[in-house]
Amino acid sequence: MLEHRFGESQTLRTVGSVEIPLPDDDPDAFLIILNIIHGHLRQVPLQVDLQTLTQLAILVDKYELHERIEVFAGFWFGNLISTIPNCYTDDIPSWTCVCWVFNKPEEFKRVTRLILRHGRGTLTFNELPVPSFVAGEQLPLMHNRPSRREEAIRRIISSLIGHLDDYLENEHCSFECDALMVGALTKRLRAFNILPHRPKSPYTGLSLQDFTHRFRHGMYFPAAQRTSTFFYSHSKCAIPSIDRMLAECEQLSDGLDMADYKTALTLAL
Repeated sequence: MLEHRFGESQTLRTVGSVEIPLPDDDPDAFLIILNIIHGHLRQVPLQVDLQTLTQLAILVDKYELHERIEVFAGFWFGNLISTIPNCYTDDIPSWTCVCWVFNKPEEFKRVTRLILRHGRGTLTFNELPVPSFVAGEQLPLMHNRPSRREEAIRRIISSLIGHLDDYLENEHCSFECDALMVGALTKRLRAFNILPHRPKSPYTGLSLQDFTHRFRHGMYFPAAQRTSTFFYSHSKCAIPSIDRMLAECEQLSDGLDMADYKTALTLAL
């Protein structure tokens, strides 16, 4: 801070001393970093909780201390890696920040997969040092394109409404079976508040996982089918293309590759 491009270094050279207020820096995390910088290594913990690690990541990014902290960051992250959640929780923004700052590509992909598949809107990181284009799931030169989550949900909604229109306008299995599929599609789409008015991006309140849970297996269920004037039998009705479409959207939402975003960030600077 007292060298290179920081304003405090100019004051130090001009006046001979400088007072540096640090109101936004976590004091416990700052003390850990000072002990590392000044070689008081026995006073540096090898285990910290996620909240402390997040504060450390903020300071490391702010003061560009990645190389100085690298060895201890390996210990801290390694001792917490087993606690990375398998479902979307309030800790996801912190984990995204930690993985980004300490350069953990595999875990970054895993955490962002949860954001893409379970997120219900645009995720905000507030003061956490995660580039805005990562939060929006876009590379810097693609800022006008929808995010992967938004694109996946747009495809799903378009496909489901397309199937509903198809069943309303054309005959497939039988009138009874088609009516059953129309009713099932309509009821499930209304449950997502997609009917009567189609939602718009960023599809707040909707997640890819919700669609996968409700429409997996192509809405497969036994349906009554007329075999004669007086009798019905049971056929297994489904819309197989829904499964294929959901699989494609899951592939689209398979997490972010850190290398792509690190390279894009370098080129954007």
